[in-house]
Amino acid sequence: MKTYIEEHLSENIAVATLASLCHMSGSCFSRVFKASTGHTLCEWITRIRLQRARTLLAGSALSIAEIANAIGFHDQSHFVRKFKQANGVSARDWRAQQLAATP
Repeated sequence: MKTYIEEHLSENIAVATLASLCHMSGSCFSRVFKASTGHTLCEWITRIRLQRARTLLAGSALSIAEIANAIGFHDQSHFVRKFKQANGVSARDWRAQQLAATP
């Protein structure tokens, strides 16, 4: 399941799609997913998207808007808010810190 999510980050990943891959109903899948991970599907996907964002920010020349689009955020401002909420600094500042730390 994690592999599917990682391969489809740029898309809108629906509970129904994942549930059908597991041969479950949407509600059953949601309950089982939360019980096994401690997170809702939305929280889990956002976490994986932000992990990918950190990788792209540190290792690519893509703009923040391009990264937001590549990892499935609908717009740059939504991505920036979520990134700062999760990391305590803006994506731009996080990237600058990573570049400064690299010899």
